[in-house]
Amino acid sequence: MNENLNLSLSVPFSSIIITILAIVFVVDLILAWRTWISNRKHPANIYFALTILMVSFWTLTIMLGERVFNDPFLISVFIRGCYFFATLLIFFFYIFTHYFPYKTSKLSLISFVFLLLSTIFIVFISIWPNILIAGRVLPQNRFNPEISLFWHLVFALYFLTMVVLSYYNLFVKYKKSGGIWRQRLRQVIIATSVATVGGSIFSLLIPIIHSEILDWLGPIFTLFMAAYIWYYIFWLPSRVDKN
Repeated sequence: MNENLNLSLSVPFSSIIITILAIVFVVDLILAWRTWISNRKHPANIYFALTILMVSFWTLTIMLGERVFNDPFLISVFIRGCYFFATLLIFFFYIFTHYFPYKTSKLSLISFVFLLLSTIFIVFISIWPNILIAGRVLPQNRFNPEISLFWHLVFALYFLTMVVLSYYNLFVKYKKSGGIWRQRLRQVIIATSVATVGGSIFSLLIPIIHSEILDWLGPIFTLFMAAYIWYYIFWLPSRVDKN
């Protein structure tokens, strides 16, 4: 590549946003690690840890692509990375809802193949240059990159469909459960729904009708999720056990 990479910050206000997103990135990494080590073998822990890990990488791509790099190629790479990690995070979250707090009925082969192929398709379209996003995005266009509206809508349809199916699994289990598992399901639904709704509004829906200048607000909602889960699922039960 002939061009020199310009790594300067785009605007002064970006330093504040970068700091906030860096905190979100670290907090989500810690939550992913804490979830995994609490039970390294249970599928629910594994897939939820993978979900939060993808959230942290998604946050990182927003920070680097829209707030740090000024090189057109790198801006494009990290903006496309946003879609890549967003696709994986909702895919892993959907799988998580099949195993938490217990395994649901097994997916049919047709359903599994359709889910897998649609996810691979969305991932391919998202990361391949000049399909969803131009291979080079000028710094002045970082919040309005050349995105095909059609593919943007296809991605939104995939993401929101996976969200609906995931919470359908959780609510069905919530109705059928009792005791501690009903409580755990309610806690997970509250924690993740705040992050899902906030992230979907600012990082998915608003960019379709306006621009991506506010999509950095989406990852911030995961701070509530991390604090809520850490307190109610990790910290509080450990205090009860000690007493």
